[in-house]
Amino acid sequence: MITLPKKIIILFLLISTTNIYCQKPKELFQSEDLLKVTLKFNINDVVRDLKLREERDAEFSYLLPEGKTVSHKIKINVRGNSRTNKDVCRFPPLKLNFKKKDVKNTLFNGLDKLKLVTHCNSSKKSEVYVKKEYLIYKLYQIITPISIKARLCEITYVDLGNKRKTITKVGILLEDVKTVAKRNNLKVFEKLIRNQESINKFDLDNFTFFQYMIGNLDWSIPKRHNVKILKDKNKGLPIAVPYDFDYSGFINTSYAIPPKGFGISTVKKRVFRGICRVNNYSATIKFYQSKKNELYSVINNASFLDAKNRSELINYLDDFYTTLNNPKEVNKKIIKTCRAKHKHTY
Repeated sequence: MITLPKKIIILFLLISTTNIYCQKPKELFQSEDLLKVTLKFNINDVVRDLKLREERDAEFSYLLPEGKTVSHKIKINVRGNSRTNKDVCRFPPLKLNFKKKDVKNTLFNGLDKLKLVTHCNSSKKSEVYVKKEYLIYKLYQIITPISIKARLCEITYVDLGNKRKTITKVGILLEDVKTVAKRNNLKVFEKLIRNQESINKFDLDNFTFFQYMIGNLDWSIPKRHNVKILKDKNKGLPIAVPYDFDYSGFINTSYAIPPKGFGISTVKKRVFRGICRVNNYSATIKFYQSKKNELYSVINNASFLDAKNRSELINYLDDFYTTLNNPKEVNKKIIKTCRAKHKHTY
């Protein structure tokens, strides 16, 4: 019998525990290659059903790298809030419902319901907005594995009602929150969240700094607005997971208006919404400083955006790091503007 050294055994246990806690994402989200998709359905029947939002038949097919096309019969319906407003978007976001038996041993193996972020309208800017939002999901994955995975797609929409022209637009397939929970050995938390103090401190601070970094005010933890809540099955405080970033300054959509009460005229203006800390966020600031190179690398390598758009995003991120690197600016823009009514002291 071979006896392993104690240090090797401990290292093996640590690696095993890590793998159990944070499982690999589904195959669909392991690649960053553009996925070419064809989506066939009666478009008017689906996109005009904004109230009942009934699931309707559709055919979803995608092209594999070797040239093979795989097709699935699915159900489809409208989802979302602001982007279903016709004054905001002409084409709403969608939800795709796959049959697990049908997708077994395919790229979508183990997946069920997926959100699809669609183009808002037919303009070129609308496609840039989608690409920038995809980039935000990639950036948050640098901050924490407890984040929603995304896959950028080129989607050809074929109208089975024969009333709309066939169009090809970019879109984003988003990992379902239940899959995010399972991947991180967590569960979806449905109970009441009274305020930010109910959330895990470490994750909350990273969450609020990320929202500040991308200039996003369109979220609420108690109201679960653009936020999903996950929790360990047995212990610990809940964790907030953000999604839907189209009202952020990072994207700066033409329809994004700052919420009332913040005294700003553009979403590009950052406003810190974190609660006050006795350590003045010193650890969180150091953490984001340590992630700077990785975050910049994701933007610089975003070949799906042109050089001008990448440069604009880098400049926007520069402003965030200029603040973090200046104690006076941190005090002015973060410490003095934190929400003083709530104080975590641990």
